Amino acid sequence: MANLEIQDETHAALHLGRSRVVLDISSAYAGSFDPAKSQEAPDRQLQLEWVYGSRGSDCRNNLIYLESSGELVYFMAAVVVLHDVNGGTQRHYTEHTDDVHCIAVHPDRNTLATGQSSGHRKVQGKAHIRVWLADTLQTLHVIGEQDFQRAVCCVAFSSYDKGELLCAVDEANDHHLSVWDWKAEKRLCQAKASKEPIMDVEFNPQEPNAIVSCGRGQISFWTIDDARNLEAKRGTFKDKEAPKYILGLAFSPKGFLVSGDSSGNILIWDKGRNKITRELSGAHSDAVFSLTFLRDGRLVSGGRAGRLVLWDDSCQRKLMDTEVPMAYGAVRCIVQGKGERLYLETIKNCVLEGSFSDGFSPISVGHRDELWGLAVDASGRFLTCGDDRLVALRDPETHKTLWEAQVKQGAHCCSMSPDGNLAIVGSQTGHYIVLDAANSGAVLQTKKISREQIEDIKFSPDGQHVALASRNNKIYIYRVSSNNGQLDLVAKCQGHTSFVTHIDWSADGTLLRSNSGDYELLYWKMPDGQREFDDSVTRDAKWQTGTCCLSFEVAGIWRDANDGTDVNAVCVDAGGTLCAVGDDFGWVNLYSYPCPVAAPDRRQGGGHSSHVTNVAFTPDGKRLISCGGRDMAVMQWLLV
Repeated sequence: MANLEIQDETHAALHLGRSRVVLDISSAYAGSFDPAKSQEAPDRQLQLEWVYGSRGSDCRNNLIYLESSGELVYFMAAVVVLHDVNGGTQRHYTEHTDDVHCIAVHPDRNTLATGQSSGHRKVQGKAHIRVWLADTLQTLHVIGEQDFQRAVCCVAFSSYDKGELLCAVDEANDHHLSVWDWKAEKRLCQAKASKEPIMDVEFNPQEPNAIVSCGRGQISFWTIDDARNLEAKRGTFKDKEAPKYILGLAFSPKGFLVSGDSSGNILIWDKGRNKITRELSGAHSDAVFSLTFLRDGRLVSGGRAGRLVLWDDSCQRKLMDTEVPMAYGAVRCIVQGKGERLYLETIKNCVLEGSFSDGFSPISVGHRDELWGLAVDASGRFLTCGDDRLVALRDPETHKTLWEAQVKQGAHCCSMSPDGNLAIVGSQTGHYIVLDAANSGAVLQTKKISREQIEDIKFSPDGQHVALASRNNKIYIYRVSSNNGQLDLVAKCQGHTSFVTHIDWSADGTLLRSNSGDYELLYWKMPDGQREFDDSVTRDAKWQTGTCCLSFEVAGIWRDANDGTDVNAVCVDAGGTLCAVGDDFGWVNLYSYPCPVAAPDRRQGGGHSSHVTNVAFTPDGKRLISCGGRDMAVMQWLLV
């Protein structure tokens, strides 16, 4: 619960739950401030421009190529991305309300089905399937809002009957497999599939009403009888022990089925039967993560170690193989593009493009774990870092990743020097890591300064000092001696009674302000680190950045239902007219700035499916970057 209480003409108290913060009122408001006054939303709105990465870390078959438009289709967080690789543009389907977990394309190659998990929103927060058109992004049907429990983890269209049926697997305890007349939004039949996870499900393109599913220790061959009952036969492995996991399925144009397992074997199954006809034993040295048949009938398989193998159309002879750069992770999904071009999705949430002859390079680089770190430099390039230890510098104009660096500790925060030459990353283990931002991202220096996580980092406006806020309640002030990454400690700010969460430098570099976990707002003299208690100094200060969540100018962002943890990040644009807020409910919020009044109107951007951990404007005011926590997404918004 948050509200404002006026104490006198120059002070206000912001209440957050049981905590109370006294804030200075700018002289512009003294004597005339009305906390009950309404404030309109800004004229500009958020339009999703680009999503970085795709969800391959824990989802399968998350890549489709549309021949008619030349677009790749994949999902990240609650957004389905339609990526025109040649045109360098993206379109987005944004009707989902929580994490998308699966996708399938109809035989018409334009109708798509996407399944989501149940979420935290009261409206349409239930697990369901959405059927929609790729060319217009029009939703045709919403299926199963009252039927699925946790999430729809697998979905597939039938192909023998030209796509009249839709099969889905619910990620509930019994992993129910259901078949739907999707045009009528009617469930035709359902059965318990397995107590263990289901990895893949496919309709048999050669037989009516035949479905195959696979998962831990089993592969099941399902048929729909005349009474609309689902019956299953388990696959038999002759005298062999069943694999620990069967991870993927693919039907050959010749009609036979292949499966890949966790032991590196590819099994060929008899047409329409639950028996093995042949085995490619040791096809890979480790788990077979992905299988796809090319248009000419040849098979491509991908292994956990990054090896990609091309087999002939009878799956008897290996034709060639290649290694995929393991910096981007093992191949989770393979699709054929135009000609011999292949597109790969990896378990590190990246999308690669290439061929067996030319090799593979990334066209989209994502994070594979929770991320909080985000920083923008004076040119507009932005840096992200996360628990996966990946640090990446990106260009918002070209959407290219300029460099990537893998650091040794989980990363939590970052900052870039005003000249763009240095980047400093704060780790979960109390280290700072200095990188060469101008070139390759090479690590220049690493030093442990705290036993606790580094929570925030900010360079001074002139770049000569940098402040590092720690979870140990202290702020460390360093002098930046040169571009070689050498930092010299000059002061420690001590006075907070809880961990420091956010810091801002004043525009003239003489002040620092800071927030803490117990909702304090403190001011510090720079660079000596002493407390500043003089209201006349702090009241009229101009701030280089506006990232402190607790200040009078942004008091209105705290809604009545909020507690002190619901707002994760704040950023004020360079023009001082807009304020972006990332919250725990998956929203990117846009307010007019300043916003000191209670419950000001706002614009909202949806697409994240978990807490929004950080937001940052580009210096030209054209774009906003946002980071998701558990959804691992980096999103780029146009301000229109």
